[in-house]
Amino acid sequence: DEGTGTGFDSLPFELVAYVFGFIDARGLFPSCFLISKTCLKAVNDETTWEARCVRAGVFQKDESLGSWLQTYRGKLSVNM
Repeated sequence: DEGTGTGFDSLPFELVAYVFGFIDARGLFPSCFLISKTCLKAVNDETTWEARCVRAGVFQKDESLGSWLQTYRGKLSVNM
């Protein structure tokens, strides 16, 4: 049930996504999916994955992979 016990649901989505953007990618899966729907949405946010890619030196989304998350996984060989 969204909003029970986490406190994340009372924060602006952009802030939650920003904070999760600094957690090591391997630390996000699967635990963050289980916290709340807001956390799940924040972990999957394309803008956050784009920022991760840029910090890692990947400046263009691989359109053949379809998303920044998949670009991050593919270009940086990250198993999550």
